[in-house]
Amino acid sequence: MPAIQRDDLTADETSRENARVNLGLALEAYPLWVERLTCRDLKRAFLAECSAAVPHYRNLFQGAVRDLDRFPVIDRADHDDRRLDFISTDFEDPRGEFLRISTNGTFGRTLRVAWDLPSFFDLNHASYLRFSTVLPAFFSSLVPGEPSVFVISDSPRDLRTSVVMPALDGAILRRLILGRDEMTDVALVEHLRRARIALLHAKPSVLLDLIELDGAHDGGGRIAPAYVVCSGENLYPDDRARIEAGLGCSVLDAYAASEAGLIAYECRHRTGMHVVTDHLTVEVEAGDGSLGPTGTGQLLITNALNWRHAFIRYRIGDRATVTSGECGCGHDGQTIVAMPGRERAAYGDGTGSITAEEIGAAVAAADPPVKQFQVAPGEDHRIVISWVGRPGGDTALAAVLRGRFPGARFELVNVPAINLPGGKLRRFL
Repeated sequence: MPAIQRDDLTADETSRENARVNLGLALEAYPLWVERLTCRDLKRAFLAECSAAVPHYRNLFQGAVRDLDRFPVIDRADHDDRRLDFISTDFEDPRGEFLRISTNGTFGRTLRVAWDLPSFFDLNHASYLRFSTVLPAFFSSLVPGEPSVFVISDSPRDLRTSVVMPALDGAILRRLILGRDEMTDVALVEHLRRARIALLHAKPSVLLDLIELDGAHDGGGRIAPAYVVCSGENLYPDDRARIEAGLGCSVLDAYAASEAGLIAYECRHRTGMHVVTDHLTVEVEAGDGSLGPTGTGQLLITNALNWRHAFIRYRIGDRATVTSGECGCGHDGQTIVAMPGRERAAYGDGTGSITAEEIGAAVAAADPPVKQFQVAPGEDHRIVISWVGRPGGDTALAAVLRGRFPGARFELVNVPAINLPGGKLRRFL
C-alpha cells in the first residue's frame, strides 16, 4: 500500500481488504444478532451453553446449568490468568483478528476479548442503533455512502479507518486520530469543519482537546455535529457543560466496556443511564458481599450475547448506584443513577474528610479556569492536585482552596497533561 501523508485525512491507514472483510462480517452478523436477541429465554440458554462448552464452567458443573444464582462471581484476574478457560470450545473462526478487541489497559493488564458474530455486531454496529432510539433526528442526519459518524481517538495504537455501517443505511463511520502532531491536528479540525457530522463519538477528554484546537485555529466555520456521544471515561458535569457549549449540541452519556459492549446510556430526561437488559444482567455487589439488582456497590456483568468468550457475574471493576423503575422516556427497569466508577469518594485532611465532589466544585470555581485536574492523597495528610492550565493559575486555585477548606493542606503540581495518550482520565485517585 502506498505511503499515506499524515495530514491526508481523506485516506485510510487500513487496507481495502480490511474494509471489505469488516463489511462482510457486518452483513453476515446482522441476522445472527437478530436471531440471538429474539432467542427464547436467551439468558438461560446462554448459561446452559457456557456450562457445556466453556472449560471453566464445564469442569465446575459437569452438566447444563441455567440458573445464574449457581454461578460464582469472577474477577478480572481470573480472566487475565486463565483466559482460555473462559473461551468456548464450540466457536472457531478464521477471521479471528477481526473478532477480538483488547481492553484499554489504563487500570491494569490488557485483556483480549474474543467475539462471536452477534456480539461483534452488537458492539460495533448495534450500539448506534440503540443511540438512535433517543436521538430523534439521527437517521435523517445520516448520508448513505458518505462519512456521517466520526469516532475520535487519541490512542497511538489506533489507525485511521472507515467502516460501512449497513444498519445505518450504509452511512460510513470514520475513525480519526487526535494528537499525533500539530500539522495533523490542524488538518483534523479543518476536515471536521467541512464534514456533515451526524454523530461525533469520543471520550470527554478527547472532545475537550478537540474543542480547544477548534477554538484556537483560524479560518471559517466551527465543528458542528448534530449529536455527540461520550463514553470511555466519566463525564463530569463541568466537562459536559464545556462540551455542549463548545460543540453547540447536547451530549449523550454512555457506559460501555470491551467485555460487555454497550451497558447503559442516557435518555433525553437525563435521569441516569438506562441499562440494556435485553441481553445483559447487571448485579450490584454490596459491601457485605450480597448481590442484588439495585443498590450501591461493585457492578457484576453477565453478557448473554457473547457465546464465545464467557463473562458471567464478571466483576468489571466499576462502582455505581443502580435503581429500578419507570422513566418518562418509556424505559422500565434498571438505571445507573451514579457512576463513580473507580474513583475515590473522599480524602482525609488530618481532622476529617473532604468529598471529591467538594474538591471538584472548588477547582471549577478557579479563575483563570483549570483545563483538567487529578486529585490524589499525599504524605502527612496532604491532598495533591495535579492540574493543567495557564501559567499563574496555581495562585488563583490555591486561593479558592484556602477559602473553602482553611484547615486542609493542598499540594499543587502544574503538569502538561494528566494521562498518557490513549489512557482513561480519572480525576479522583
